[in-house]
Amino acid sequence: FPSHDSTPQIILPIIRLLCGVKVYLDAGWTLTESSLARNARGWIILKNFAVDFVAMQMATLVFMESNAQLNWTAKKFLLRRHKLRRLFTGYNETYFGKEEAPDPLLTELKEKATKFNKVVLFRGKWNAEAGISEIIDASRHPNLQHVLFLVVTDRLPENITQDSNLVVIERFLSVETIRGIYQLCDISLGQLSNHPRLRNTIPHKAFEAAYFGKPFICIDSQSMRELFPIGNEVCFIANSRNETIVNMIDKLVKDPNKLKELSMNITKSYQRNASQALLQQQFVDLVLNSKR
Repeated sequence: FPSHDSTPQIILPIIRLLCGVKVYLDAGWTLTESSLARNARGWIILKNFAVDFVAMQMATLVFMESNAQLNWTAKKFLLRRHKLRRLFTGYNETYFGKEEAPDPLLTELKEKATKFNKVVLFRGKWNAEAGISEIIDASRHPNLQHVLFLVVTDRLPENITQDSNLVVIERFLSVETIRGIYQLCDISLGQLSNHPRLRNTIPHKAFEAAYFGKPFICIDSQSMRELFPIGNEVCFIANSRNETIVNMIDKLVKDPNKLKELSMNITKSYQRNASQALLQQQFVDLVLNSKR
């Protein structure tokens, strides 16, 4: 069961008790972590903890997306290590397809990009850990006026205004258009905040950037270094201060050889550590070798 809401954790014990079969839980970001991040009320946190605890205790195996999260989960839910396995979330390589689809937006973006030196992309929800406000502030820096920033997100706060080198896209995009935007960009940005969640999780955009071979900038963390263990595949930054983000983007924009090197390295790392075929085989092996 993939755990995107409370349903898998609730029905897992029922299936285990009634059917007596092995049940595997892809716990993802636990309900407890989610409620803590939202500063939920105490009784909600307690309820979610109870649901997580029972489901994980009764699961045959619990899959986590990083060893950092695995360690947190083992301590929080009193789980023995033999029940926990790390399995990268990965990326559905068939999702974006191969077909071209005409989209006036993509045509407009390609034309606009010709007026700038490089294109920097952020794709993701506007939430606490994204750091979109920091990205927009960086786009306004005098040193980056020759860089086009594309922010593809789910909503746009009213106090955000778009500038000549900033395009914020908040509408539904086809998978073909998203693929086209990835192909257009020169640099992809990860989560750029100091939110506690980033210590344990690996944002999905990291897998996307690696699949498309795009140089990637992200906050340094143990979980990200699990995916990119060599360290030369991405650009890690220590914090989300405006100066730090601006300096890293400016450095890469001025060094085309470094961009080419990063593109090759992140592509190789993806094939070595997180390709769809590799993760599928790892999942099968873990399931077949489970004892309970």
